[in-house]
Amino acid sequence: MSSLFNRYLNHYKYGPSLATALIGSATVIWQVKASNKDLKNDVDLKIDGVEKNLTSRVDGVEK
Repeated sequence: MSSLFNRYLNHYKYGPSLATALIGSATVIWQVKASNKDLKNDVDLKIDGVEKNLTSRVDGVEK
């Protein structure tokens, strides 16, 4: 497997395809981090909503 990879690099002389692969993988990592951040914010909002909902129910029961 390693020799096949070396043959590929020698054939293309570290050409544009390698640069494209590196940029593509960096873009995917960046998108995954961004989506995780959005997901975390969404979960935080849902948790806040549940806490508010529970406290309002408890307040209603006490009164």
